[in-house]
Amino acid sequence: MTAKENAAKSRKWRKNHPERSSEVSANSHMRRRYGITLHDKKNLIIAQRGLCPLCGKPLTTTKGRLTPGVIDHDHKNGRVRGVVHIACNAALGVIGDDRAAITRLSLYLSPEGFFLGAFDFGD
Repeated sequence: MTAKENAAKSRKWRKNHPERSSEVSANSHMRRRYGITLHDKKNLIIAQRGLCPLCGKPLTTTKGRLTPGVIDHDHKNGRVRGVVHIACNAALGVIGDDRAAITRLSLYLSPEGFFLGAFDFGD
């Protein structure tokens, strides 16, 4: 079979099996990028009791269906940490893995508030 024929056959299969095609594609992406499968992701969500480990809220929609969530991983070593909401992952991406910044954020939001004199910003 030529490459053209193979590509045509693949397109036809994807058109006739859209749900399965999407699953195969997602599984392949997760395997390449994070070294896990869709089944592993579902098991992570179960281990997290269906909650986002960052905000503690359910990984469900208002209609009770699971949201896809995103895989959070350590960019230094590639280790998967969990499945989180897209917005929570974005917030973590802005702060990074900077524990001092996370502590400052927590103090900033505390009832006592935040004041600039409380921290040495290294200036």
